[in-house]
Amino acid sequence: QESNVRTSWELQWRDRKYTKVLNRNHKSEDAMTELKNSIEEFNNRVDQAEERISELEDRSLEIIQSEE
Repeated sequence: QESNVRTSWELQWRDRKYTKVLNRNHKSEDAMTELKNSIEEFNNRVDQAEERISELEDRSLEIIQSEE
């Protein structure tokens, strides 16, 4: 019976250990997802800014050419 108690305790200890590892992995995955989303959002904003700059450059050229 003592070996059953020890085995039961060992299994509980292993379960807790694995649960902690799984929780850590889940938190890491959440952090990675958040980081990826932030990078994607940043890249989208850079693309929008570049597009707006290009539009303004085109308008500037049009204005200069119309004044000539």
